[in-house]
Amino acid sequence: NLMSPVPSVYETSDNHVIEGFDFDDTIYLPPRTSKKPVHIRCCTSKYSHGIIEIAGLTDTLFVEISSNVRIMVSAVLKNIVVVGCSNIELVIGGNPPKVVL
Repeated sequence: NLMSPVPSVYETSDNHVIEGFDFDDTIYLPPRTSKKPVHIRCCTSKYSHGIIEIAGLTDTLFVEISSNVRIMVSAVLKNIVVVGCSNIELVIGGNPPKVVL
């Protein structure tokens, strides 16, 4: 029985994490001083109105086990990896990087 994580946004030594949200509004990750990867996991929106907005430069974007979410990211330098997701809309500013599905 897989438990959903508690909704939270936090930073580890390796990355920025957005996880466990069941939402229909906007989660905003402001520009960061580092370009650490951003990891979005276990986020869902009932009516496809949920938006995760990531401002500033991001090294790599990982999205896993999420559904019905629009992800708006200013710039991704390396890769975007999407695993175990459904109905994910990516809006990428600037030149898009390699996307792995």
